[in-house]
Amino acid sequence: MGYLVFLFCKLILATGPVIMSAGPWKPIRLEIYSAIIEDVTFSITVSEDLKTAAIECTILTNCEAGTVDLSISKIYPHDTVEVSDPVVQHSEKLVHSRLQNTFTIKDPKLWYPIGYGSQPLYQVIIKLHNGDTILDVCTKTIGLRQVKLIQKPLDNEDGTTFYFEINNIPVFCNGSNWIPADNILTRLTPDLYRAWLSLAVKGNQNMLRVWGGGIYEPDIFYEIADELGILIWQDFMFACGQYPAHNTFLGNVEQEAITQVKRLRTHPSVVLLCGNNEDYQVAEFTKLGWDPTDTNPENWLKTTFPARWIYEKLLPEVVEKYAPGMAYHPGSPWGGEKPTADKTVGDIHQWSVWHGTQEPYQSYPELYGRFVSEFGMQALPSLRTIKSFITNPEEFYPQSRTMDSHNKATGFERRLGAYVLENYRLDNFSLEEYVSQSQRMQADALTSAYKGWRRLWKGPGKEITSGVLVWQLNDCWPCVSWSIVDYYLRPKLAWYAIKRECRPINFSVSRETKEGKEATFAVWGTNMTTEVQVCRATLRLYDIHSGKITKSYDFGELQLGPNRSADSEFLQEAVKAAENLAASVEFSFTASDQNLRCSADWPQPLKYIDFRNRGVNYVIKDETIVLTSEKPTKGVILDVEGDDDSGLEWSDNGFDIMPGETVTVIAKGLNGRKVTVGWYGKE
Repeated sequence: MGYLVFLFCKLILATGPVIMSAGPWKPIRLEIYSAIIEDVTFSITVSEDLKTAAIECTILTNCEAGTVDLSISKIYPHDTVEVSDPVVQHSEKLVHSRLQNTFTIKDPKLWYPIGYGSQPLYQVIIKLHNGDTILDVCTKTIGLRQVKLIQKPLDNEDGTTFYFEINNIPVFCNGSNWIPADNILTRLTPDLYRAWLSLAVKGNQNMLRVWGGGIYEPDIFYEIADELGILIWQDFMFACGQYPAHNTFLGNVEQEAITQVKRLRTHPSVVLLCGNNEDYQVAEFTKLGWDPTDTNPENWLKTTFPARWIYEKLLPEVVEKYAPGMAYHPGSPWGGEKPTADKTVGDIHQWSVWHGTQEPYQSYPELYGRFVSEFGMQALPSLRTIKSFITNPEEFYPQSRTMDSHNKATGFERRLGAYVLENYRLDNFSLEEYVSQSQRMQADALTSAYKGWRRLWKGPGKEITSGVLVWQLNDCWPCVSWSIVDYYLRPKLAWYAIKRECRPINFSVSRETKEGKEATFAVWGTNMTTEVQVCRATLRLYDIHSGKITKSYDFGELQLGPNRSADSEFLQEAVKAAENLAASVEFSFTASDQNLRCSADWPQPLKYIDFRNRGVNYVIKDETIVLTSEKPTKGVILDVEGDDDSGLEWSDNGFDIMPGETVTVIAKGLNGRKVTVGWYGKE
């Protein structure tokens, strides 16, 4: 019981309110049988050339007499195609029988994460019968794919890589951390799970990390991830603590681990099982007796960090026995003998922004690691969401008691306020303005991180950073938090920012300012597809006050190599008076005339710049909004009048506009509602 209480306390400290929980919350049933298929295990091996898949199926039965039939089918939406004849095994008695079959599929339809291929699934049906009487049926859905966690030396860099290779393709993981999506777990429905996971896919995310301070999610969560092509990093449920390792507790842990591993192992979306969340950091912080160089497990139980036995012996042995071939990682963050903050090995949680030393968010690009599995920035939710929990008009201001009670982060007043005030103007400090400025700040912070860290995915031998998972995608109640989508599934501006930065093909620009005024600009292209992309790119520098182009650089035809980012010697000369310049890259594919816009780079901090009188114009026709601007415009926010935004989806929001650009936004489900347009400097 104490273990469960601790987990919920961790969730409370991170995001949610204090709610007493007791008793069972999942269905309880009593099953009586005379014949049963007790367990079905699959061991799937895809050949290195990907041309065959060997499936070893182990079936445990308990039956006085009967026959087992096994058949496997390839499933597509609205289509089922048989690919194997039934495998029949006879036995007069199947009491606690263990039956094994290995069969091979030639030219298998392989499962890929979103953006790298399709997500075909196979259905396996096992029937236990006696003559014409069906005694029991077990149906399993599996995906065929090859997964490797690659940790090997890099070229000209310290440490080792940490990336996932799916069907021989190295995958850069854009994604989020996932917490329980409701404090009252029984309120979650399959439709809500699908809506949440669909938001991840629509936002160009391909991985979710199920955080170890929450719950093992229900089957439907992983089934939807299988269908949508979302990779799942699954923590075991240990978080931010110091756990015991006496025999009774270890027995409970082992049984729970076996149950969960057996449940999750057939899901193609689940690519990593991780021992805990931040428990090694707790051991470091509290100076527990943890000697990473001591490899004798018997010694671990005698130290003040006995839980190491769980993470480095018990759990990996369970994974190896019940899910052979599944990647296992002892903890998050964890780097073996290195400190948990070491950026050259394993994964890191990057909280030097917000927590820790509270670095400027503009420093994110320098705060990289091999795989950044946590980092984040807070923002207020939608004003409509705030209205759902502030019902007293006298409390409707940024510093009210009700507002403060809906933020559970330690020191949030100082931290959130500091990051907003250091970077943005607040003309009247109304709740409406604080919502928009905090969301712009969060969006700009996460843009800086994703843009800078994706740049470090440079191809074979140069996978300096291979994953970026923001804390967090979702909320468990309506509140102020690090989420990029609030409790009512309303995306914050950061969700759109990540969507833009994580496009499969993108160009980015950044500046390095010297001596206060002079700056050099760097431009790089990112190609996360598996094919060479031929395109053209142009960098333009705009005077923020007049809107005139001060410099323009056409880089001609460029070839972006597959599955990597590439810096170019685009611009070396120093540009003076850079504090008045906005930079933007426009690119197009050689085979088409379509121009694609990128996020702009602005002088910092924005609070020193006058953004009045931008000359923004827009035309609305049906569900299409076309926008232009006479001067560089920062952070355009589209909304509708009134409290009803149900069923409305914006194709983009919180974007920048440069003179001469035409930005087209689709407002799906607008249904005649009146559109409002604001931007930084004009709310």
